[in-house]
Amino acid sequence: MKSKGWIFLGIFSIALSGLALPVRSAQGQQDEGGIPSSAFARLKIEKGTAWIRSGDSGDWQESVSNFPLVEQSRVSVPEGSEAKIQFRGSQFLVVRGGSEVDIQKLGEKEVSYRLRSGEAELSLPEENFAPVRMTVPGNRIVRADAPGRYSLSTDGETTRFAVSSGTGAVTDTKGPPIVVQAGEEASVGGEIRISRVDAAPPETVSEEPALSGPAREAGVPPVVDEELRSYGEWVSTPEYGYAWRPYVEDGWEPYYYGQWTWVSPYGWTWVGYEPWGWWPYHTGW
Repeated sequence: MKSKGWIFLGIFSIALSGLALPVRSAQGQQDEGGIPSSAFARLKIEKGTAWIRSGDSGDWQESVSNFPLVEQSRVSVPEGSEAKIQFRGSQFLVVRGGSEVDIQKLGEKEVSYRLRSGEAELSLPEENFAPVRMTVPGNRIVRADAPGRYSLSTDGETTRFAVSSGTGAVTDTKGPPIVVQAGEEASVGGEIRISRVDAAPPETVSEEPALSGPAREAGVPPVVDEELRSYGEWVSTPEYGYAWRPYVEDGWEPYYYGQWTWVSPYGWTWVGYEPWGWWPYHTGW
């Protein structure tokens, strides 16, 4: 039998940041002053599995969805799997099977990754956009300088960087950056070659989903409402104003279906196993 457990998502705290700081145990607390909400990302496993290695550890561990990722982490996605790195709230780096990516910087003004192998795709809507730099084999750097869709693939010697929409560039040590426009692909190896690619007509990049009525009243970002919509409902409460509550089985308890894990520099952090277990545990009250 379904029951309605309560988890409150505050209007104020959600509206202020794309991603909030991880929920931590009292033992792991430390001063949060100066830590921006952009300082960590989220791992979403779409298919199969994914492995991560944090910057302060040489050990690989098989991960679960909703795991917080910080700078200097490495994500490896085996063949047959697919995962997303969600950053700045609505931005995504899709990592295909057989690929490995380093998270180098999660800054307020710029984000940078390293594609070590395989293929990846960037989906960068206008909301919370910041330029993204991607280091590829050969220590070349490709850039996504505007909201849009970008794809990369590398065999270790040559990297292909295609721009479906938006504007990109490739940094060449011998001269100024080489611009890559929508509908073009850069082949990055010993030389950089730009060519046109046959592609479907440009699509609207990550078009914002329409907010439901209660979510609009609650003042939450569309990315939050879209993810939570299938798993619960927004209700008005006398004490808190609008709050979200999940549809759960009798006997459900918060902070039970998941695990505490150490995430440097935050300390012990809760990772919820529920499919909706990111926003409620990391934002609000």
